[in-house]
Amino acid sequence: MSITHKEKTEKFHSMHTKKGCILMPNAWDIGSAKMLVAAGFECIGTTSARVAFSLGRPDNVFCSKDVRLSRDEMITKISAIANSVSVPVNADLEAGFGVESEEVPQTI
Repeated sequence: MSITHKEKTEKFHSMHTKKGCILMPNAWDIGSAKMLVAAGFECIGTTSARVAFSLGRPDNVFCSKDVRLSRDEMITKISAIANSVSVPVNADLEAGFGVESEEVPQTI
């Protein structure tokens, strides 16, 4: 069954309007995302640290740009995760990938 981005957004929103907690484990790649969905989770998050570490890179916006994951690399990884599953995916975007407040809107 294919689900649209809009349907995922509506599902995620509706989960926030119900009483109780949302249990949202973190995925770091397509394989972990699919395993979490197969285990029955209704939504998943990403983890900037694990995405970066899985690629042998640090997870710190204050590291030099030549070693840390770039915004584009992270967005590419998160997009791949989100497109691989039929549940909503919440993104951990490591401080918005910006040191200065003007940089954060570029990420969003």
